[in-house]
Amino acid sequence: MGWQLTYHVLPQLAAVSVSVALATVVWRNRESRGSLPLLATLVGAVGWSLTYAFQIANTALETKLFWNDLRYVFVLVTIVGYIAFAARYTSNDRWLRQPTFLALVFPAIVTVALVYTNDVHGLVRTGESLRTAGGTVVLSFDRGTWFWVYLAYVYVLMATAIFWITRFARRNWTIYRDQAITIVVAAIVPWFVNGLYVLEVTTVDYTAFGLSISAVAFVWAMYRYDLLDLVPIARERIIEEMRDGVLVLDIEDRIVDLNEAALPVLDADSETSVLGKAVVSTLAASPVDETREKWLADGHGHPLPARPGADYGGDASASRQRVNEPLHEQRDRREGVDRDGFETLVGLTLEDVFERDVSEKCTTEVTCTVDGKRRHYVLSLSPLHDGGGKITGRLVVAEDVTAIKRREHKLEAITRTLEERSHQLELRNKEQATLIENLPGVVYRCTGGPEERMTFVSSGAKALTGYSAAEFESGAVTVDSIIYPDDHETTRQQREIAIANRERFDVVYRIVTNDETQRWVRDIGKGVYDADGDLEFVEGFMLDVTENKQREQLQVLNRVLRHNIRNEMNVISGRLDLALASADEETRSHLEIVARAADRVTRLGTKARKIQGLLDADHAPEIERIDAVRTVEGAIMRFNLEYAREVTLETSLPGAVPVYGNEHLETAVYELLENAAVHGRETTPGDPTADGSDPTITVTVREPSSERAAIEISDDGPGIPSSELEAITGRMESPLVHGSGLGLWIVRWVVDAYGDLEIDSDEAGTTVTVRLRRVEETE
Repeated sequence: MGWQLTYHVLPQLAAVSVSVALATVVWRNRESRGSLPLLATLVGAVGWSLTYAFQIANTALETKLFWNDLRYVFVLVTIVGYIAFAARYTSNDRWLRQPTFLALVFPAIVTVALVYTNDVHGLVRTGESLRTAGGTVVLSFDRGTWFWVYLAYVYVLMATAIFWITRFARRNWTIYRDQAITIVVAAIVPWFVNGLYVLEVTTVDYTAFGLSISAVAFVWAMYRYDLLDLVPIARERIIEEMRDGVLVLDIEDRIVDLNEAALPVLDADSETSVLGKAVVSTLAASPVDETREKWLADGHGHPLPARPGADYGGDASASRQRVNEPLHEQRDRREGVDRDGFETLVGLTLEDVFERDVSEKCTTEVTCTVDGKRRHYVLSLSPLHDGGGKITGRLVVAEDVTAIKRREHKLEAITRTLEERSHQLELRNKEQATLIENLPGVVYRCTGGPEERMTFVSSGAKALTGYSAAEFESGAVTVDSIIYPDDHETTRQQREIAIANRERFDVVYRIVTNDETQRWVRDIGKGVYDADGDLEFVEGFMLDVTENKQREQLQVLNRVLRHNIRNEMNVISGRLDLALASADEETRSHLEIVARAADRVTRLGTKARKIQGLLDADHAPEIERIDAVRTVEGAIMRFNLEYAREVTLETSLPGAVPVYGNEHLETAVYELLENAAVHGRETTPGDPTADGSDPTITVTVREPSSERAAIEISDDGPGIPSSELEAITGRMESPLVHGSGLGLWIVRWVVDAYGDLEIDSDEAGTTVTVRLRRVEETE
């Protein structure tokens, strides 16, 4: 193996030095986007330069072929690295995804394989030999078919990379202009030199030297324009897919770039149709103060309230004059400055807005028509700077706030509704508080548990217990402390068991009031639990049931008395029957009077039992549709079983008369018939000792001519005593006015539930009329 000293090696070694230095810098910044593809490109360039330098320096054919074949590997690494860097730099990352990237690399792999198997097929080169050119021994060969395929593949990749970078430079001329020009020049130089070698203009391939010049350009771009820091980040995905419109303007406010979302505020159908035009001439939007009412009418038809300090009036000349005012004076005419320093402008035309200093940040509101609907946008203007801090243009962001405006309106409507409902709730709470304070008892809330403490007690506590609500709520008095000692344990157990089972408790017990008297109370309540199932508090209602307890005791006494009277009267009746059988005529007359009195006492006990049944509200039958005629017939049937031989009964009954009532109506009719039969035999009112002739009783059911039907019961007896009538019609008993019979009271209490009672009585007889509401045919 021979060596030759030639100046052609020097450019290659220079390229190696520069590429190694640049690769070192890139490696230190390998976390930056695009650094790894660029590093691969530089490593390939180092290998390319070294292998070609060794090829030139050697004079043996086999050695030159060895380094020439190895150079293909580094050439392809350089090309693939460069296309990857260009894709990443210009946001064409989709080309780096599988299987697209594998398809790009596959021809390179095939080329390397064919190079190292060229002796078999000769597709890459043929006729290898050495020749001398300019005093330098160089490698000479004929290019095979695949060499041209390989060359086309390399040039297509490089052309694609240069196209991406050039297009990017055109689209981002304002922001990345100098950076993009540097990289385009760096990309073109080595391939221009390579073209000279392929066309045999030069005998030595200076492509690697061109790569060194390219490497210097990359170094310059890195340190002058922050190449690795200013690489655009997925511009196609971020800018194009943004919901907000983006306009990039140059220093003359001409559009140099935009995304599709910006088209609604422009008078344009495509992005390319407005490039290079003045932004004011292409805007299809109007300031919000000029179309505010129209926008609202198109949106919802309800005016939105102006924000505090907003000035939507004024003509264009006045607005233009405001632009020339000092900033401190303009503050009085604007809505404010946000935390990012954006001044919000109102009452200005779009020309006024864009005539402002480019270095100022500002926002303005505009409206425009999109697909026949009015849309609302906020335009935000901010300056653009290059790497040296020089202002190169302006960035305009158009944010669609239509939905926000409509939500604001809905929110205002909801707020008004909430305020109204809050007011209604406040009134309802006041009403409930008034209701609670007027309840005949005590409403309370307590903590529950062993250390139960009252947190709320209504003012009714004073009337029931003698202690004030404040005494209970302060803990000075507790419910436990006023429970009667004998009832304490049972009451606590019943309450605790119900609360533990999450059931309502209903406990009746005695309390000791502030004046040491006893009262019966009914305590009804239930526990209230939180989301975790823990007891929060207990709410309840305490009612004074002392009178009910006394009534229950009287009812027990009543049952005992009736039972005892019935037993004693049975004894009396039995003994009277025996005495009558053996008594003489004079004694018999006295015994018969006693027998009649005993019979009346027995009847009183029976009627008392009926009255108790009537007063038992828990077992009272419901009012429903009944037939008045059938009810009267049932009462007559019961009456005939006992009094048929003692009275003359006449009836006038229609077919059917539907009325509202219940089963107690038959009892009331029977009591009226019995009252007429018993008292009709008395010739002297109130004298039970004189018997008259059998009375005549007439029962009539009158079909309704208006809203009410009538049941009339008439007799020809001596009439009802005035004291009895006064007691019944007055509906009350007093020490001076009372009734001796219970039958009419039964009638009174039954009819009062669903009808009217009228009694007309004198010495010629008595007529009792019961009026009932009839059932309409439609009911």
